[in-house]
Amino acid sequence: MNESDLIAAVCGGSTEHYAQLVSQNQSAVRAYVGAYVRRADVVDDLSQEVFLAAYRSIASHNAAESSFRIWILGIARHKVLNFLRDEARRRARHDSLLNAELRRLHVADLESNSSDPEYVESQMRTLRRCLDKLPGKSRQMVDAFYFKSSNAEQIAVDQNTTGNAVRVALARIRRALRDCATQRMNVEGAQG
Repeated sequence: MNESDLIAAVCGGSTEHYAQLVSQNQSAVRAYVGAYVRRADVVDDLSQEVFLAAYRSIASHNAAESSFRIWILGIARHKVLNFLRDEARRRARHDSLLNAELRRLHVADLESNSSDPEYVESQMRTLRRCLDKLPGKSRQMVDAFYFKSSNAEQIAVDQNTTGNAVRVALARIRRALRDCATQRMNVEGAQG
């Protein structure tokens, strides 16, 4: 079933088809939210709020304007912005001026064009291509650390190594991914 058929079925009351849309877009939403919010429990909560808000307003989605993923990432952007603004106000009374300013800059970054869902989706496609090129063990480490919320010590047990070795490996993998993504974005930018 294609995306527009799934959306039509959801508008007709099918929660089963909405579960398919959630499954297809969950990692993108979690990655987007996780880029701005570091606490796993908050990422979980905000992601659920995004999908609930999308479900409630799915009839307003216009496929001619954007894909479902771009639309739902726009909802995620608003949820994250609201969370960060509320968090900044709540903590402003308790934090140093430096921390308050850092949070304000974080909100400003999210409000900028660099957080535009279409740009983020393009970056995510590039990152997925780079992730696909990683060797198996490196890919497993990235998957465990970033997508399954395992810490370095848990991964070390699974890979029969030390937590420090995992942290060093992850730092190297991040550099390799950054270099790969930068190179791909530069090539795509030159072609576009």
